[in-house]
Amino acid sequence: YGGQEERLNVNTYTNNRRWVMKDLKPLKAESYVSSERNYIDKIEFQLSQVYDGETTKDVMSDWGKASQELLSREDFGLAFTEDASWLQDKVKEISNSNPDAIQFAQSAYNYIRDNFNCTNYNNFYIKSSLQNVFKSHSGNVGELNLLLVLMLRQRGLAADPVLLSTRENGFNFPSYPILDKFNYLICQMKSGDNVYYLDCSHKLLAFGLLAGNCYNGNARVVNTLNPGALNFSADSLKEQKLVLINISNSDNGNLAGTVKQTPGMSESYNIREALVASQGGDPLKLLKNYCPVDIPATNLTVDSLKNLASPVTINYDVKFSANGADIFYFNPLIFHIVPKNPFTSDTRTYPVEIPYCIQDVYILNMDVPDGYRVDELPKSIRLRLGDTDGQFEYIAAADKNHIQLRCKLTINKANFDAADYEYLRNFFAAVVKKQSEQIVFKKL
Repeated sequence: YGGQEERLNVNTYTNNRRWVMKDLKPLKAESYVSSERNYIDKIEFQLSQVYDGETTKDVMSDWGKASQELLSREDFGLAFTEDASWLQDKVKEISNSNPDAIQFAQSAYNYIRDNFNCTNYNNFYIKSSLQNVFKSHSGNVGELNLLLVLMLRQRGLAADPVLLSTRENGFNFPSYPILDKFNYLICQMKSGDNVYYLDCSHKLLAFGLLAGNCYNGNARVVNTLNPGALNFSADSLKEQKLVLINISNSDNGNLAGTVKQTPGMSESYNIREALVASQGGDPLKLLKNYCPVDIPATNLTVDSLKNLASPVTINYDVKFSANGADIFYFNPLIFHIVPKNPFTSDTRTYPVEIPYCIQDVYILNMDVPDGYRVDELPKSIRLRLGDTDGQFEYIAAADKNHIQLRCKLTINKANFDAADYEYLRNFFAAVVKKQSEQIVFKKL
């Protein structure tokens, strides 16, 4: 300035390094892979230290420091230390109606879930302020669940944010805090000996439940005292499905049946979401996708659509006719537990990552058609998947007038190594083959 010129001479040492990966195999698309990002060959770097010429400063070298850094940021933890008088009236209103701590938590959760819109499911930072989120009734997944954390803390409850990476986003590193590997935030609440994990960003998600894509392994509680690790493993999530079928002889000489189908919680969530996405379309038309393809279903109804803490139940009627044939073939599995073998390739490159453990139960009670006898009945079998990984039971019994069938498919873990692929493929192939067997009735 003023015609003066200042010159600085800076000397530095630079090391140039070159990393090369050779003979890489191409990425191969395979079924039951949570995210292809996990298996892309790559080299990644994370800044470890910063040197200003005099001192060296670590850059979030452990989870304790990472938590402190997050809690000191204006777009994250400082929201809990700022004045929250704007929230007190709502907290007081909910408290007056719900003096019990858990009842308050449920009502606060329901209030945000039912009245706020999530604008982004891949961001856990605060864009403006939680007060603006409260006023606008909208925010990203991080803002909505941080608002829930704040409401619970205002009531004196122990609540903390939890960072995780969803299945489609890929794995994060458990041992080192690379925050860019996280894309999602939920709320942890403790009450006595109970721990609840809450996500109020989904309008169809009940209190205490998480969407299936949250079950992707390592997660982190963000607090100053105990920034502990959590593990939301798909192995801990079980999808239980029940199908009950009763088929009786009708007055007109045909067979009439009732079907009661209760999907698991994950599939029930998908059904509810599909019905909402249809925007007032015919729900019965949509639900027919869950009925047998080649058997007409009538009187279709669905229960528990609004009871988000319970699975839905689909009910419908079916009819069958022997048409007076001398031989009548009938598949007792009117729709298959496993429609087709999901593992058809001869080899497998990556681990098998099923979204959840499986327990499907199929029960059939059936009258022998009038004027017929059972000529052939599928044999009862029990197939095992490894020693304890799962099994398939097919138990059939018949007397002169009645037939009973009970099928049960159990998969006790969700994640399998690529080395397990062959026996997993062979197991499902045997299940699919068994499901195609038919009862043979002969005319008397």
